[in-house]
This record gives sequence, C-alpha cells and structure tokens, in this order.
Amino acid sequence: MDPQEATTWFNALHSAIGKSTQKALLDANRALVSIIGELKHIGWLSRRSGGEPNGRSSSESSDELDKWQSIFVAVTDRELR
Repeated sequence: MDPQEATTWFNALHSAIGKSTQKALLDANRALVSIIGELKHIGWLSRRSGGEPNGRSSSESSDELDKWQSIFVAVTDRELR
C-alpha cells in the first residue's frame, strides 16, 4: 500500500530467504563435503541463453537476445559449479 509497508515486506522476505539458504548450505555440506569439498556459497544466477560465445548470433532477433535462463550455482574454494 505504501513505501514503508513495501520495505517491511521486502526485508522480511529477504531475511527468510537468507535463513533458508544458510540451512540448505549446511545440509548440502553435510552430504557433499567428502565428495566436492566445502561449499562456500549457493544460490541462483541468471545468464543469457543461446547464441554464440560472445552472446550474439547473426540469426537472433532482439527478443531472443533478451532471454535469460536461471541456473543454480555452488561455489567451493576451487570452482564454480
């Protein structure tokens, strides 16, 4: 309804997501630490989908250039998975 309510809602949602992510990170480390090492961070990223390595293809329309794909990532000391 107003900016203050929106800020309160956003902060509550952000806090809940952060707590859930930390719990998931602890659970994942219990299960995976012996296989891939300790996970430092987990979360979602977006990347442009399709096209050439430079992100463009000669046959792509402007709509196709704006498509994004969500990917789940995990970061260890040595790699981004």
